Amino acid sequence: MSQGVATDFSLAPGEAKGVYGPSGCGKSTLLLGLAGLTLLPETSVWVDDKEVTGMAGGERVRHISMMFQNPDSQFCMETVEEELLFCLENIQIEPDLMAEKVMAALRFCEIEALAKRKIVTLSDGEKPLVALACCVALESRYLLLDEPFANLDFAAAQRLSLKLQKLQQKQVGLLIVDHQTSHWQWLSEWLLLEEGTWLTTAELTTLEQIRQAALPLPEPLQPATPQLIFDGYRLPLPTGELRLDLSFRKGDLIGLYAPSGFGKTSLLKSILQLRTYQGSILLAGQRLKKRNIFRNISWIMQNPQDQFVMTTVTAELGTTTGLKELGLWEARDRSPFQLSQGQQRRLAVASFLQREVALLLCDEPTYGQDLENAWRIMTLLHQKAQQGTTVLVVSHDLALLNVFASQLVDLTNYREEASHADSQPHRQVWRDPIERVSRLFSK
Repeated sequence: MSQGVATDFSLAPGEAKGVYGPSGCGKSTLLLGLAGLTLLPETSVWVDDKEVTGMAGGERVRHISMMFQNPDSQFCMETVEEELLFCLENIQIEPDLMAEKVMAALRFCEIEALAKRKIVTLSDGEKPLVALACCVALESRYLLLDEPFANLDFAAAQRLSLKLQKLQQKQVGLLIVDHQTSHWQWLSEWLLLEEGTWLTTAELTTLEQIRQAALPLPEPLQPATPQLIFDGYRLPLPTGELRLDLSFRKGDLIGLYAPSGFGKTSLLKSILQLRTYQGSILLAGQRLKKRNIFRNISWIMQNPQDQFVMTTVTAELGTTTGLKELGLWEARDRSPFQLSQGQQRRLAVASFLQREVALLLCDEPTYGQDLENAWRIMTLLHQKAQQGTTVLVVSHDLALLNVFASQLVDLTNYREEASHADSQPHRQVWRDPIERVSRLFSK
């Protein structure tokens, strides 16, 4: 948590408050401490006149449960149904009541169809809903949420927001960490963690707009010859079949977007020959082959922990150059696995940008970032495109894609069910901004 900042606050049943601050300032650590999962120095947390750290685990979870920033960090079982049952077993719910409570939680989150699914097969948009269902099944009085919308598209985030408002109406207290206020206009106030001060949602929204207006806009890209070609490409997806006959140029920064669970990561995996597809993918005029993947393509995964292999930040990056600009200088001798998720993301991006490749694949590169750091990451990717690399960015952040991408592709226009005769891909070629703010938030 930020050093030298002290604040007292309380959360009553039925209240909903937020925690705001830059990546790495200690927001996740604060929630973990409030949930009794780590110790906060010189801090005490009380519920019903009893200190949280003095409670047994089963007692504590009846008061407080938490949705982690990375849902995979809290899953233990193979299927969704087994995960919820495991949660209830841990608080010693009577066996004959478990099935009813599991189905009630699944219905509340509208994911009954996922009950028998293996968790490893879920999309990154479905996993937060399963994590929420676990919290709902526990029936805790207070719910702590660490960036619950990070992997969700706008529509899915709105649906989840409505679910949380229903929990608030049931007198569940909510404390929510996020970098954006757009889905949280119903929260009463926000804690600015670095400063230890409280703002209303309206005041914080104004502060966000001021910061956005101060950010520098990138120069237009100048893409060259065709570099990446999808020829008769067909990929089976849960939502149908993805059909692509497209080409992207050397030096393009392409924004790919679609609803949560559509199969965007599957598309990236198919480019890496990790998913079976029909048709051809050509890179620099040559068919992609497994033996040439490492030499020609880099992949920044959605979960950066899957890619770290060294014991320190400096060793992972191979240099100390740029650590201050990335906000990682103070963490240079720490293990990458000790960093916050936002810091891990920046480290992963920086390490792969050092490689000279023809194609860079980025899966939600701004996940877990505050505005300034998200802007910094997209600026680095934009610079990589200016150097001649073709950059594919999967993201739900349309505001950022509109600013930095030379092309936008709505993948839902390329499903088998879509009427290709009537619908054209939502491909927006770069235009100079008429006005900074309208450019930032253009759709």
